[in-house]
Amino acid sequence: MPKVTIIIPVYNVEQYLRECLDSALKQTMRDIEIICIDDGSTDTSSAILDEYANSDPRVQVYHEKNQGAGAARNLGLEKASGEYIVFLDADDTIAPDLCEHAYIHAKYSDDDLTLFLSKIDSLFEWTPVDTEKLSESPLTQNELIQMLNTIGWSTWGKLWKTSFLRKHEIFFPVEIRSGQDLVFAYHGALFVDKTSILIEKLYYYRYNPNSLSNIDNKKNSIIRIDPVFVTLRLYKENEASYCVISEIARTHFTNLYYMSTSLITSLQTEFDKRLRQLIFQDGLETIVTEAIKGENNNIKEYYQYILGSKPLSPQCRPKPKENSLFHFIKHVLVKRVIFFLFYPIKKIRKLSRKVQTLQRELNARKDNYTARAKEWAILTTEMKREIISLRDQLNVKQESRDEK
Repeated sequence: MPKVTIIIPVYNVEQYLRECLDSALKQTMRDIEIICIDDGSTDTSSAILDEYANSDPRVQVYHEKNQGAGAARNLGLEKASGEYIVFLDADDTIAPDLCEHAYIHAKYSDDDLTLFLSKIDSLFEWTPVDTEKLSESPLTQNELIQMLNTIGWSTWGKLWKTSFLRKHEIFFPVEIRSGQDLVFAYHGALFVDKTSILIEKLYYYRYNPNSLSNIDNKKNSIIRIDPVFVTLRLYKENEASYCVISEIARTHFTNLYYMSTSLITSLQTEFDKRLRQLIFQDGLETIVTEAIKGENNNIKEYYQYILGSKPLSPQCRPKPKENSLFHFIKHVLVKRVIFFLFYPIKKIRKLSRKVQTLQRELNARKDNYTARAKEWAILTTEMKREIISLRDQLNVKQESRDEK
């Protein structure tokens, strides 16, 4: 049995696929399997997958009709034979020691779910959590929910125990078109007994504006309401604590408000109608009211309007998106022209040199910190490995003594 299964759904990512597969194959842990689900690609992705499968027996490829990333990941879950499972998107990459370090940490902690950190590369490099405030101690369910709300509920950044997922029948809900990863993560969190976080950046997320998730963000904001309510239904049906349900509601109803601010007026009306319908349909009026108590006045007023207790003031109603070209000319181009016309060239050069100097100093400190963090991670992993080995030896001796 492989120690770790890497599941990669693939759809028209020929530009990034080789880099992704190379990062999976260069893992320091050799005892892995890589399951790639070709979700009906129409570019050269299928041929690239077959090429890698023919050159390395650890790579398994399944060619399917296009059904979406959720269905592709579900097939990967069915085919997986590894002790643990990690998901990798085909336009992202992973650190060479992801499988080794995450596996050893999971075995050491006996986790159903191990979280680890990701490096998110969009317009700038960003990590969505302050690592100095984290601890590798076991997490309670409330703490796990807070971590999902902070680090994110996406498929990446998590190592799942395969037997745990199958025992609780946790799969991606293909009946909803968007936010399947949100439901999957919170569904798993509902049943987790042991979980902790490995404080290492092991996953490298690439912002790809052409990915299905980002296209959904722009064009299908309304269907992204549904996963929130599917998740809340799961927690209510399984009698989760009110505190946990309220924490999920607080995060996601706040997100839904801000999501509505990016819509044009006609879509705002449709968005509000769908949100109101689902809140009353699921009887969540009290939960919504409680969840937004600590939020700002605009959010409170918006949900009072949604619940029908108060009209929406012009100050609270999110402004429609401006035309992108007009917005660029008004807010970017004009400001830059004014800056370069009226700001002395000498000051610009001086400022530029100062910025470059500070950037070099920052990079040097960052490299030093990264090197030290790497050394500590290797040392910690070796200590965990030794403890696991000693624990196994102790179990063998105990079994031998019991037989006698």
